[in-house]
Amino acid sequence: MNVIIVSFYMSNINPEVVRHQKMVMDKLYPNSNFLQISTQYRHGQSMDLFLFQRKEDIVVFLDGQSMDLFLFQRKEDIVVFLDIDAIPLTTSSIPKIIEMTENGSKIAGSPQRSNHIDNNEHIFIAPSTLAISPQLYRDLGCPSALETNRGDVAEEWTYTLEERGGSIAELDLMGFEMEPHGERWYLRGDQIYGLNTTFGINGQELFFHAFQGRMASQQQSFINKCKSIL
Repeated sequence: MNVIIVSFYMSNINPEVVRHQKMVMDKLYPNSNFLQISTQYRHGQSMDLFLFQRKEDIVVFLDGQSMDLFLFQRKEDIVVFLDIDAIPLTTSSIPKIIEMTENGSKIAGSPQRSNHIDNNEHIFIAPSTLAISPQLYRDLGCPSALETNRGDVAEEWTYTLEERGGSIAELDLMGFEMEPHGERWYLRGDQIYGLNTTFGINGQELFFHAFQGRMASQQQSFINKCKSIL
């Protein structure tokens, strides 16, 4: 299967965060097609442009990147998006999330809930760890990943899939660091996640997401997690 893994970052991210994410990927997946892309666009727009670019957008979006990294329509079977402060934890993490897409018919990854929006506690696959087939994205009509009045980044992808009779495939919450003053959010029922959350499946830890990667303290938490793997 032809797979590409991509992580976007802006100028507010410590270069050490970018470097450590790449070191983890190089260790766990030395032969993977993994891109880290500097962008001036918002997160959702960067995701949209990566999956389907217009010619007038691509020059600005590249921001010095090689044109060879992009196609006007992605041809890979699966694109895996990782936040710059997220990493796989094992060599089985990426294959498992790809398997969860059921040959590209589902969006798979880390579940999240937009606690700041009154949207009936809707659960969606967050862009921190998200696997999607470019063909499914096109079949859904290329919905934007930008925030809306009913959802956060990429939540419209889940909404659109569900409205067309499809379903998402969620990783399980495995736990998070109980920092005294760290933010916490509700998923469903009494399930809570927060800073430095681990996601997995069937008891196996597969992905780590620091959350709030723009904060210096969380950037250091992410670097520390990477070092524990390296």
